[in-house]
Amino acid sequence: MADFGSIREGVTINIQRSDGRVHQAVVTQLHPGSSSVSVEWTERNETKGKEIELEAIYALNSALFGPKNSRVAAAAGNANNGATINGYSNAPANGNRRPVHRQTQGPGTVLQQQVPQTSRNTMAPSEIYPNSDSMDDRRNKKSNNNNNNNDEMRRKSNVVKEIEKIKKNREQRRANQEEKRQKLNEIDTSVPAWEFANMITEFRASLDFNRLTNSEPVHDMRICVCVRKRPINKKEISKKDIDVITMPNKDMCLVHLPKCKVDLTKYLDNQKFRFDFAFDESTSNDLVYRYTAQPLVNNIFQGGNAMCFAYGQTGSGKTFTMGGDFSQKNVDCSKGIYALTARDVFKQVNGKFKGQLEVFCTFFEIYCGKVYDLLNNKKKLRVLEDHKNQVQVVDLREQILTSVEDVLSCIQYGMNIRTSGTTSANAHSSRSHAVFQIILRNKTKKEHGKISLIDLAGSERGKDTSSSDRITRMEGAEINKSLLALKECIRALGRRDAHVPFRGSTLTKVLRDSFIGEHSKVCMIAMISPGNSDVEHTLNTLRYADRVKELGTDEVNVKENTEEEEEYRMKYSDGNEEDEEEEYDGEDDVSHAMNDLQETLAELQDMEEQVLESHGDLIRDNHKWTNEYERIYEETIKVVDYDREEYATRLDNVINHNMNMLINLQKKLAIFKEGLLKEEKISKTIQNPKFRKN
Repeated sequence: MADFGSIREGVTINIQRSDGRVHQAVVTQLHPGSSSVSVEWTERNETKGKEIELEAIYALNSALFGPKNSRVAAAAGNANNGATINGYSNAPANGNRRPVHRQTQGPGTVLQQQVPQTSRNTMAPSEIYPNSDSMDDRRNKKSNNNNNNNDEMRRKSNVVKEIEKIKKNREQRRANQEEKRQKLNEIDTSVPAWEFANMITEFRASLDFNRLTNSEPVHDMRICVCVRKRPINKKEISKKDIDVITMPNKDMCLVHLPKCKVDLTKYLDNQKFRFDFAFDESTSNDLVYRYTAQPLVNNIFQGGNAMCFAYGQTGSGKTFTMGGDFSQKNVDCSKGIYALTARDVFKQVNGKFKGQLEVFCTFFEIYCGKVYDLLNNKKKLRVLEDHKNQVQVVDLREQILTSVEDVLSCIQYGMNIRTSGTTSANAHSSRSHAVFQIILRNKTKKEHGKISLIDLAGSERGKDTSSSDRITRMEGAEINKSLLALKECIRALGRRDAHVPFRGSTLTKVLRDSFIGEHSKVCMIAMISPGNSDVEHTLNTLRYADRVKELGTDEVNVKENTEEEEEYRMKYSDGNEEDEEEEYDGEDDVSHAMNDLQETLAELQDMEEQVLESHGDLIRDNHKWTNEYERIYEETIKVVDYDREEYATRLDNVINHNMNMLINLQKKLAIFKEGLLKEEKISKTIQNPKFRKN
């Protein structure tokens, strides 16, 4: 146990600084375990402090300890440098001891008395050390004190421990920095978003992946919504895009949105979407088919109708998923959902239902609201309702099938003449909805079941098509209109509503049978692109799919910094609310203009139909009335005495009829031209940068 003598908290003592200065300080705390004390002093109007060991205090504050400790401290610290002990010099000067006439006003206010001068031979050791013990006792005590001092020296003070801790932390920090530098050397910093790419890589390293496999059970669902991520392609690699999509498990999709805070700190906004199944970039078409269209095949053999369609941005892999690989010179249709479905259909037709059912197929496209037969040289068809309110596609060719090879030949023939165009995302983009139907009929040719496999046209955003030509804008308007109607019909099917709004578009009209009935089932495959340049399209696709079947994301365990982000937003939102409101108002104006554009384009399509129909009627009637003109003329010139009044009346009737048809066509044409001018004006307004800025 350390002996602190008269040292207590609040006592003033002398201390020595590292630069040799000696001054007073106040004791603030005693540390018996480390045999040290903490002191504080004021220097230049600042309070400073440090921890000092008792050995250092002994040398400067001997008066605060008892005589025994004082002698030990003096003997230990000043044996050979002329220190004083109780007023006598211990210097080895010719054996004489001269009294030291010095009084010390120590920090403990202890005043040493003057010792009278005596002869060197008359001063006994007992008089010099009045409280001393025998020589043997002093030797034993000195030996014990030395041992205690050695033990105390072995103990490390808190300051030394703190220094070692700081050193250890510094070494660890340097090791971490070196590790980060090594990882940084492995990253391709030529990628513009390499920092976000590194953040995404570190985020994925913290996830537990549980991808979908063939061992998962397939459940019977009325509506199944899946999402599939395609691999990053050469075009995205050349643009140095980064992959911002992660499929951590069998039903979850994460979108990593690169964002920056107000102080330019970069961070990831990880948005979660949950669906029935999630397929990553390594998934094959066979695995996708197992969980999407294959469960629907059994449904049509039970007398039901089913529909499976691929939806997504142009260039996201819809045609590859549904039809197969059409990108190479040697087209491979055998790996698409069309062919895989036909394979399972013929397996059951030639097995369990052998001799009972026949297989037929139809293949048509819907382009700008019009239907064209892809198995009959793109013949234009009409969609009508019969007296039983059943939608009929007039003159649609049904091709009888006997094998899977027949299906592949029909698919390849139809795909070669399907309407396509060039967009900003894809040089060969499908601009129409391709509908391939497999129909089962019994021996009486009555329909037993039907499955519709649809490769939808690429979804378009209004602002992406507003700067294009009129044809592209009209295509985009019709595509978005049909997709919106399709979503509402599927939601009505899921809610089992009594009314299904299938008349919203031509697409939903021809698919009416798939929305009505107890045995109707629907499967949607949302196709998404992985690149960060397509992230807005990807989010639109995922939100569309999420609205079809809202599952929620409660079961996902993903680390988020929501509290931190909210705190940061509140910290930097002062004074910015008005700017945000103004920005919203500007976006609202653009939205109204886009809605006007969509409505105008829809009206243009109706006007175009009316003009074309009137024009066709005029051409057909023109042959009829041309013959009437010739007959009236010939009858007049052959007869000398003809009835002139009858001639004038008949000719006037023909002319009036022709005039009425021409005037009617002219009126419709004028309305159509006004619509074209209105559409052009709205498009130029939206393209104007000042309008977008305001």
